[in-house]
Amino acid sequence: MEDATRRIDEAHAGLGVEHDDLDRRLRRIEQQPDTATQEDFAALALDHKRLALKEHMLLSQTIALRAEVSILREMVMGHARQRNEVEYTPLSTTAHLLERIMKLEERQ
Repeated sequence: MEDATRRIDEAHAGLGVEHDDLDRRLRRIEQQPDTATQEDFAALALDHKRLALKEHMLLSQTIALRAEVSILREMVMGHARQRNEVEYTPLSTTAHLLERIMKLEERQ
């Protein structure tokens, strides 16, 4: 879990850097005295699509990690319930066992 979280954090930080890079490139295009070429816009649009795909993959990884954590949480809670069932017996079972013990003691 820690490794997955660390990888997601690193990917998120990397996407922030890519966002800043795209923002700088767009500002540079806007500040040029001449109009930008079609190639400049095409390259910027392609990089924007790549960034959107990476963000989608990061979102998918985050959702998968959340689901995994939920499953592990349920497992842990289930194991805790099972441990309680093993440690603590219902009163009816305890009463039944006490009756059997008393009958065995009477025989001796």
